[in-house]
Amino acid sequence: MLASNVWVLVKGKLQKCTVATPDFHSLARQMKGKLTVKELEVWVMVTRSIWKARNQSQPTSWLSHNQLFAFGFYHQGSGFVVGIWLVGVDKATIVWTTFHEEPPYKSNATLDFTEDGKLLLRTDEGQEKLVADAIDSASHASMLDYGNFVLYGIDPKIIWQSFDYLIDTILGGQTLFAGAQLFSSLTGNNHSTGRFHLKMPLDENLVLYPINTRDTPGDAYWSSNTFVLAAAPSSTRNENNTIYRATLDVDGIFQLYSHTYDDESSKLNVSSLSWSALDNLYEVKGVSGFNSFCTFDGAQRDCLCLPVTDFIDSNHRSLGCVRNFSEEVFKGGKENAAFYNITTIENLVLADRAYFRQSMSMEECRKPCLEDSDCGEALFKSSACMNIIFH
Repeated sequence: MLASNVWVLVKGKLQKCTVATPDFHSLARQMKGKLTVKELEVWVMVTRSIWKARNQSQPTSWLSHNQLFAFGFYHQGSGFVVGIWLVGVDKATIVWTTFHEEPPYKSNATLDFTEDGKLLLRTDEGQEKLVADAIDSASHASMLDYGNFVLYGIDPKIIWQSFDYLIDTILGGQTLFAGAQLFSSLTGNNHSTGRFHLKMPLDENLVLYPINTRDTPGDAYWSSNTFVLAAAPSSTRNENNTIYRATLDVDGIFQLYSHTYDDESSKLNVSSLSWSALDNLYEVKGVSGFNSFCTFDGAQRDCLCLPVTDFIDSNHRSLGCVRNFSEEVFKGGKENAAFYNITTIENLVLADRAYFRQSMSMEECRKPCLEDSDCGEALFKSSACMNIIFH
């Protein structure tokens, strides 16, 4: 029986024909005279499903044999991105992407498996990008049933696999090795690097940090303390027809999800939360972004800008805020202190490091900040005054 999830590299190109069985067999007979026995054995792994996909339409994705994962182009905004996703879930669940820091590509971009064994992304501008940086040439590729896209050498041995290139998700059967890390996405629809990362240090203790910090113990907002996450099944399609994925979500919380396969509808059900590293959003450091703060009402979050700042993007408030005045307008120092005022916000916790700290009253705490051109915020807590730089 032919495998239904393999791309095969052969000399020359498959010619477009009808999907009728006689035509498929006719082409197979033609290949017999052009290929060696070993090459022909590889070629015949192409199945009827591949044949139909090539000839009925222009395919934009490649399904795994169990049809639960797909590799190819998916929509992001007005363009397309290359990645792997769960099939049959109402809301697109992306589990892996490549070139995710680049803008989406136009609809005429293509993925080409070349005759010399390379997997290339060709853009409408004529650029060629190597999707898989395998040292050896690939003879064929496969979208495996547990979400791993792999390239095989002539041996055949795996010479490249998507599981080795982590983004924000690990799947059942995938391993997070010491020294590896996951990065959250920027937004739910944009898989560029976001504001949090999960690290697996050499001591095998999972730790969550905001990015752009020194990853010190003081920067961390969650640690597993060598806690072992629920044992991942060797295959994502286990006896309970369930796929597991652990994702570092956009909001900085590491969570384990399960997707159950419904035999009646032949679809995956909406994801169910099986475990969460944190119970509350306010436990995440850096959740509000620069120059902003957030209030929480249960699971609902509302982020606001500090005075004299505006949102970088009002549609994505977690990106933070920037000053709404120029450096030239601002003139600090003791001689200009009388021209400025400090607005008081109560019950606010700031994660920024203070460069000045001294015991004094709340009223006295205003003066050092007003007279210091580097001070953007003054934090008063437990009779201590702290100055913080304005980002």
